[in-house]
Amino acid sequence: MNAAVRILLLIPLGVLFGVCAATVMLFVLGANVPEFGEAFAAAFIAAWNALFSAIAESDDPDAVLRVGGRIWLLAALVLVAPVVIGAIIAEAARMRGALLQMVLTGALAILLPLGAGLSMRATSPAETRILACLFFTGAAGGLVYWLIAGRRSDPPPASSPTV
Repeated sequence: MNAAVRILLLIPLGVLFGVCAATVMLFVLGANVPEFGEAFAAAFIAAWNALFSAIAESDDPDAVLRVGGRIWLLAALVLVAPVVIGAIIAEAARMRGALLQMVLTGALAILLPLGAGLSMRATSPAETRILACLFFTGAAGGLVYWLIAGRRSDPPPASSPTV
């Protein structure tokens, strides 16, 4: 496959559809895992309440933009960043495996939100299920990225043995 087509077309499409798949997985898991659904719904409701109260109560248009920016940052941290960073790492290291892409993107989906508010305490079983849902959200994005951009790529060149 032509490298220019891969770089200009397949990788951006893989990232775009990977983010879409992660979003769909987020909603599916939110509907099927009670702890994750409650946390997801609470975050969604709090975000919309903050946005609408900023619109209704603030005379400063920058306040609305700040609240909207925080909502976008939260969504980007959970959905966009793991797929994009996973794609960059995979392409830079020429990693081409589906399982590797899924694990890498899933791990990033867990680590990025944890890094934002990392605590040293042990997680409860409910928090562990929420982290598992985040992992599967990232893994779905990584799988779709690999299906579009990774599996059609040329294998890395074989290293020649030196004597």
